[in-house]
Amino acid sequence: MKAGSGKIIMLIDDNEIDNYINKKFIEDKQIVGEILVKTTVWDAITYFESEKNKDKLPELILLDINLPALNGYDFLNRFYDLNLAGKKKSRIAILSSSDRDEDILKMKNHPLVTHYFIKPLSPEALDTIKTLLDYEEKYPIS
Repeated sequence: MKAGSGKIIMLIDDNEIDNYINKKFIEDKQIVGEILVKTTVWDAITYFESEKNKDKLPELILLDINLPALNGYDFLNRFYDLNLAGKKKSRIAILSSSDRDEDILKMKNHPLVTHYFIKPLSPEALDTIKTLLDYEEKYPIS
């Protein structure tokens, strides 16, 4: 059985090349069994609102800041407002090309954000993600 086979990561990013690269890095590290890719905030929110996905919530959401129409901060606010049983198990980390201090501070100060990574995922970021997912498996959020 592949390592992390029961775990799910969701990438929310409109850049197909970044999604391809980050998905490949995560697959190569074998830390999850499934990687979901959503290219807009609406696609992601629709996924979470769907009854058929209520038992397929990701353990980690890697969220870009700069998205068309609604941005990463909009997603955080809409996700926070979702009436969704079990959403606490979904940790959210920012994965952005922005290294601007104001973006980093704004996102790190949001109560749902646990980490801030710069694109593309580095080996260190992947190690942090693996540690985070392993920790969640041992000490789940109730």
